[in-house]
Amino acid sequence: MTQLAETHSDPQPSPNGTGATGVHALPVTPLRVLLVENDEQDADIAIKALQGDPSSPVVVHHVDSLAAALPLVELNGFDAVVLDLQLPDGQGVESVRRVLDVTDQVPIVALSEYNSTSFALQAVHAGVQDFVAKWPDAGRSLHRVVHYAAERHRAQRQLQYLAAFDGLTGLSNRQQFHNALRKSCALASRQQQTSALLMIDLDRFKLVNDTYGHDAGDTLLKEVARRLQGCVRKSDTVARLGGDEFAIILEAPCDEYGARVVAEKILEALAKPVVLPDCEHPAGGSIGIAVYPTDAADGETLLKNADIAMYQAKTRAGSSYQFFTDEINRLVAERNRLEGELMTAMRDEQFCLHYQPQFDTVSGALVGLEALIRWQHPTRGLVMPGEFIGIAESLGAIGDVGLWVLESACRQAAEWRRAGLYDKPMSVNVSPLQFTEGFAERVLESLEAVQWPPELLQIEITEAVLLSDSAHVLQDLCKLREHGVKICLDDFGVGYSSLYYLHRFPIDILKIDRFFVQSSAHTDERLVLILKTIVRLADGLGLKTVAEGVETVEQLERIRAYGCGTVQGFLLARPESTDDVFKRLTAE
Repeated sequence: MTQLAETHSDPQPSPNGTGATGVHALPVTPLRVLLVENDEQDADIAIKALQGDPSSPVVVHHVDSLAAALPLVELNGFDAVVLDLQLPDGQGVESVRRVLDVTDQVPIVALSEYNSTSFALQAVHAGVQDFVAKWPDAGRSLHRVVHYAAERHRAQRQLQYLAAFDGLTGLSNRQQFHNALRKSCALASRQQQTSALLMIDLDRFKLVNDTYGHDAGDTLLKEVARRLQGCVRKSDTVARLGGDEFAIILEAPCDEYGARVVAEKILEALAKPVVLPDCEHPAGGSIGIAVYPTDAADGETLLKNADIAMYQAKTRAGSSYQFFTDEINRLVAERNRLEGELMTAMRDEQFCLHYQPQFDTVSGALVGLEALIRWQHPTRGLVMPGEFIGIAESLGAIGDVGLWVLESACRQAAEWRRAGLYDKPMSVNVSPLQFTEGFAERVLESLEAVQWPPELLQIEITEAVLLSDSAHVLQDLCKLREHGVKICLDDFGVGYSSLYYLHRFPIDILKIDRFFVQSSAHTDERLVLILKTIVRLADGLGLKTVAEGVETVEQLERIRAYGCGTVQGFLLARPESTDDVFKRLTAE
């Protein structure tokens, strides 16, 4: 008859309520042990051995059959199982395997009358933590063996956890994610159903780390992890792959509609501000979605395609999701091809410069040139910068490209100057990503190398440079200004156009965006008023103005009437090659 018995061994307190040393002892958590033994005498010996040390309390649950033990093991409420390997319903290592089939979360200490090394090794290979031979002296060591087995198993579990889960968020890590993805695809394939993979990248996470510190960033990541888990089923897998990148495996059955519902729930959850030590910050995120097996035949390809879709989502304003499509794949392949060709272009010097003439609005005289980069592609011909500057920025090559433009433009201008043809400013556009540490020094060194006066260089920046409000950006602009370089704020009027920038940063020229120049030719009185106000504001601050995009006589007349001093545009001259500019200069 199966019996279930529970016996306790409790530490004995000293009369004054302290331990043997007179110091208040910390409470000891009893070890919970399941003893599976059908021989009553052996069970008594084992229980006494397990409870033989009052300083290490043990709670023993005793059953006399494997059939009675398995349901209890499945509940996973024990720290160890002491298992007799000669039970009426379970013999040898086979009984070990039956326990492990129920759970591998509890260590097993085997008991056996067979005291042979080969039998003990069979038991260990089957999955036991330790082996104790009956009895008579071995019973004394059972207490120690069980405690050691439980502690080794706990340490192994901890190592397994660290190997499989992210230490910060508790989510599956990259290794565990890849294992789960393979299993998910295999399961969906067997069931002939679909599953989905979501790749999630947080918006503006670097801003949190840079502004509020890494502790705030960690707080944000942990809260995002919690919210992501709240958007999915228990059967789904949420993983942190590194940094601010997360992934979610939506197990089968999950079709495109189900993935869309989850993506919308995630965006809604992330939109709510996260309370950080010094502020509240909305997380936001960009989500890429790929469906198995519709979009890929294996997990590795599914991951690649979800990642492609995620980066496509990031090109939008943020907080959006994008499903993988063949068209996206084509665009990415085209971009990858251009990236490779662009690196070749840099190596083989396939770039050239064209120059946009600038004219005085009153006299019509040439007053300056703006250098514009072109890519002389070997098969496509002349490629405009809008097709490759963004790629150069993403590759981290914009610093080299930008410096080449500056040096080449100023070197050419210096040649014209030595020939007595040109002594007017040369304007060069500068990407926000060029403003790394030491930018001003690199510019000044380049000017010295090509022998072009700093006072004849104008660098055109956008408001994106000023938005960073970094100390080194202000320092670089001030240093360039001190050496005579003029600073031109490009596309003025269409961004934030904060007057604070005009006060804080050393700006010399406002370049009015073509939107206002071309719209002013129509009857919208408010746009006309804005254009007039920009010119008057610049005049009041002692700044020069340049109107770009002038394409009609009417636009030119209006710009002249409003008092803007310099214009450029297709009406007067399109960007010209070096040879065409030379002809223009020699003809004057």
